[in-house]
Amino acid sequence: MTWHAPVGLLTRYATAPGSVDDVTASSIEGHLLTCAQCRAGVSAAVPVATIEAGWAEIADRVDRPRPGFMERFLAVIGVSASTARLIAATRSLQAAWLAATAALVGLVVGLARDAGNPGFFLAIAPVVPLALVAVAFAAGAEPSGDVGRAAPLGGTGLVIRRSLAVLASSLLVLSAGALLMPTLDLAIAAWILPGLGLSLAALALATWVRIEVAAASAALVWLLALEAAHVWGDRRLPLEDLAPLAMPGQVVSAVVIVVAGLALIARRDVYSYGELS
Repeated sequence: MTWHAPVGLLTRYATAPGSVDDVTASSIEGHLLTCAQCRAGVSAAVPVATIEAGWAEIADRVDRPRPGFMERFLAVIGVSASTARLIAATRSLQAAWLAATAALVGLVVGLARDAGNPGFFLAIAPVVPLALVAVAFAAGAEPSGDVGRAAPLGGTGLVIRRSLAVLASSLLVLSAGALLMPTLDLAIAAWILPGLGLSLAALALATWVRIEVAAASAALVWLLALEAAHVWGDRRLPLEDLAPLAMPGQVVSAVVIVVAGLALIARRDVYSYGELS
């Protein structure tokens, strides 16, 4: 025996489903699977524009890129979906770059452990966040191009967000590496201020020159400072006790952080208008 739902009931089911009780709605849904006549009645009750909009929404949801690990992590810690998407698009926050960073830190840690002291790790660690900052803001790193720079979250705000995310990720990787050092004391943290100072200095300098040039210059200055401290200082001192990593270097790094921060504030319009070299 075949039955058909009344036209009025099908219309309410299609246009105002909340007005149909659950039992009736379930019965209609089961019936529609086998009844072409009632399916046609439901289709006739719904405007074509509504159907097309529904299919477009489904297609958009299916085609929409699934959030990656970084985007999901940012959402978990409370970052809004739009901001998380923009930050996660940063090249140096993508899985391949984070894996390469972890591998590099692992290599440096291994060399330091073989040497029996943290000197090599402390010398290289400040350059790691600097390199990631350079990758994040290098020419062509913005995946959406000029459209991304013109977006409401572009400019200085986006630079700050991405810089914080890049620095935080590199600090986490380096901190994990520091825990594997032969000795574990406050001296292991001597790389933090130089690392922040070099990164901020590169970002500030990048308002005048290309970020790649700024980062390479900052790294060169750091390595030359270590070499100079070794050549003209006490050659008997281990690397971790040289001036750039000891108290004089910490003071200079703190000053660099303040000066670079002020320069970034003064030159913020360069980031705001997308004029970064």
